[in-house]
Amino acid sequence: MEIHVFDLDKTLICADSYDLWHEFLHERGILGADFIAKNNEMIALYDEGKLDMMGYLAFSVEALSAMSIDKVAQIMPEFLREKIAPIVRKECEIWRNLRPNLVISATPSFVSREVAKFIGFNEAIGVNLVQKNGFYTSEFIPPLSFQAGKIDAFKIWWKKNHIEICVKFGEKLPQDLGKFDTNLLKSNSQGSTQKFDTLPRVHFYTDSINDLAMCEFSDVVTCVSPDQKLRAKARENGWEILDI
Repeated sequence: MEIHVFDLDKTLICADSYDLWHEFLHERGILGADFIAKNNEMIALYDEGKLDMMGYLAFSVEALSAMSIDKVAQIMPEFLREKIAPIVRKECEIWRNLRPNLVISATPSFVSREVAKFIGFNEAIGVNLVQKNGFYTSEFIPPLSFQAGKIDAFKIWWKKNHIEICVKFGEKLPQDLGKFDTNLLKSNSQGSTQKFDTLPRVHFYTDSINDLAMCEFSDVVTCVSPDQKLRAKARENGWEILDI
């Protein structure tokens, strides 16, 4: 079996959904200009592959300190219509029909899962923020789906959902799942006794150097309008480059 795994921001859509969420809140007077300026500084670090994600989560969740989970859910449909609908890549018409598929994003799941569903991808992983007293906090439920953490998130998701997926798509169930260790890579790395057939073939799509570990983990890689660092790695490794 081959599963198609997609990054979300600047891969399936033409911009960063979390940035657009902050922009949406700023336009409604919920966030100030100082927040946006600081956020832009952090995003520049993300683009360079140097972002401290823990620090960024702590900073960004401050934006929700006065907004309950119910309020976030209430305004989400308007955000999706206004900010996401105009920037969905036309290739999604094809990609969403490549089954099975999964979206893995470093954007908090209260945004990333809603965006993924809105554009036609029902299975999505994001950063799961801990909820407390009806509000989101900067604490998260591991694994952190950022950089190499996307591999852990994928393996845990596959172990949880493999039976349903294999049955749905008429595939033979993997062998020796009782011995499956989510801390082991499927590749033939030194010291690994993981059997190859415990995980499916992975075709991964991304734009960002932050996903280098997931690229190296995957069997097939499509770099979608990649940043300069990922473009260089793609040429080095013979990965497909799709400029759109």
